[in-house]
Amino acid sequence: MKKQIDMMNGNLVTGMLRFAFPLVVSGILQVFYGIADTFVLCRFDDPLSTGAVGSAGGIIGCVVNVFIGMALGVNILAARFYGAGDMDAVKRYGENSIVLGGVFGLVVCFLGQILARPLMEIIGVAPEIRAKTIIYIRIYMYGVPFSSLYNFLAAFLRGIGDTKSPTRSLIISGAVNVVLNVVFVKFFKLSVAGVALATAISMFVSFAVTLWAYLKSPVGSRLTGIRFNKTVCRSIIAMGLPAGLQNLLASVSNTFTTAAMNSFGAAAISGEMIEMQLECILITGITGINTAIVTFVGQNLGAKNFGRLDKIFNTGFVMEVAYCLIATAVCYPLRYWFVNLFAEGNAEVAMYALIKMDFIIIPFVTFAFENAPASMLRGVGGTFQAMLIAAFGCVFRVVWILFLLPQYRTVGCLFISYPIVWTLCGVIYYITYIIKKKQMLKNAVELSVA
Repeated sequence: MKKQIDMMNGNLVTGMLRFAFPLVVSGILQVFYGIADTFVLCRFDDPLSTGAVGSAGGIIGCVVNVFIGMALGVNILAARFYGAGDMDAVKRYGENSIVLGGVFGLVVCFLGQILARPLMEIIGVAPEIRAKTIIYIRIYMYGVPFSSLYNFLAAFLRGIGDTKSPTRSLIISGAVNVVLNVVFVKFFKLSVAGVALATAISMFVSFAVTLWAYLKSPVGSRLTGIRFNKTVCRSIIAMGLPAGLQNLLASVSNTFTTAAMNSFGAAAISGEMIEMQLECILITGITGINTAIVTFVGQNLGAKNFGRLDKIFNTGFVMEVAYCLIATAVCYPLRYWFVNLFAEGNAEVAMYALIKMDFIIIPFVTFAFENAPASMLRGVGGTFQAMLIAAFGCVFRVVWILFLLPQYRTVGCLFISYPIVWTLCGVIYYITYIIKKKQMLKNAVELSVA
């Protein structure tokens, strides 16, 4: 049990840092692997191929991010039963995470193949990159079932306090992805098809390594012993579906952003793709801390350590704000050097990348204002309320694009909406979390009295 972190006792700062650090490191490594993908395309293929991959990313997000959100249900419930000491229930959640991961992955793969072309038409992908975009999506989707299985198994392992095993699998699969990208693009001249194929293979590797960790876990099961449990699957879906739909809404709103960027031309979407590499470095740290908050809340709820909830929120919020400020201070001064890595000699692409950086990276601390209370709300089981708040933010952004952007047609007008939405939704998340927590504590008191 050495891999597990004791979330119900001891110093929260130390515990949450130990939990989040592997997630942040693996996330940053994944971003650098993604940067390597973009770098390979820019150096050994047509630079506009990055625009094709960027456009495909918005489409893929619509059909893939649902099961990533669904996996949150496994994390929350596994953490809660682990905190309560019910290892039989924890084991059942692990088994059924594999069942649901496989089913959802196959469904998404099928839907992705069908919806790829219609979605590409909807978001208005630039004509010069449409053929490459559709090729990337078609090949990428074959790796989605393995990605789904990885996400569900990783969520389960994190729920019981093991972040090292999923991190190890991402490091290994990411390295495989980079090597295959160079081989397929530089030597085999496969262009975006090579990048997509390398990604699909790396998805299988990440699943295989994580599955091995699960089988070796004290609460793991033999593959031949896995049994479908309708009640367990229903509870995972009930907890995770709102998060999945929330991710879907976010992806849909992002397709509006992609469509708006496509209206500025292929150089604009290529510039955004470059900026996203740096932005993802910032986001990945917040994602790791979010997972720590959700898991710590889940285990302490299971153990009925209600007094630690406010401490978890305060610790998580301070960690996220500190991370945002430090990461922004490090990344922003390097923006010119970073952009020139990919767009050297292409002033138009570089211009669009730098404009977006000004409007996203400088006010990035507002991302922490949204995510810390949102994670607390999900941790106490308020995934449905979190979905509604996120839906409000998505609608706000879409309305901004449809009605305000045409009046002030600039890239800056498009992206200033992000920090505005982050701040506004953060206030609503916090108020909703306070209400949800009071209701939960009141019910707990009433049950104890009864």
